[in-house]
Amino acid sequence: MTIEIVLIAIVALIFLVQWLDSLETERRARRAKEQAEHRQLMEMLKYQDSLKDFVGRLREMPLDPSAHGDVLKSMGFQTNAGATGFAYESVLALLAQQPQETLLRQLALKAGRIHYGKVRGGEASFEDEQRIMNDIQVRLM
Repeated sequence: MTIEIVLIAIVALIFLVQWLDSLETERRARRAKEQAEHRQLMEMLKYQDSLKDFVGRLREMPLDPSAHGDVLKSMGFQTNAGATGFAYESVLALLAQQPQETLLRQLALKAGRIHYGKVRGGEASFEDEQRIMNDIQVRLM
C-alpha cells in the first residue's frame, strides 16, 4: 500500500512540475511580447519626434541611403500631414539642387507617396502619383 501512495505522489509531482513549467513558459512568452511592444513603441516615438533631425542630416548628406531610410521611416510614423509635407518639400528642394541624382528622384517619389497618403488618410492615389511627378518635374526645370 505504501508503494501505491509513493507512486501516486510521484505522478502528482510530475503533473505539478509540468504545470509549473507551462506557467513559466507562458510568463516568458508574455514578457517577450511586452518587451517587443515596448521596443516598437520606443522606435516609433524616436522616429516620430526626430523628423526635423533626420531631414537636417539628409541636407548634410543627401546621397546617404541611411539618411533616406530614416526620413522615410520617420515620415511613416507621423500622424499629421504637415510634418510629412515639410519632409517632402525638403526632399524636393534637395532634388532641385542636384537634379541629376536618381537616388534623390527615387527618394522624392517615395516621400511624396507617404505624404499624399497621409493627406488622403490611406495610400496615395493615381492622382497623387501624377501630383508627385508634376512636383518632381517642376523642380527639375
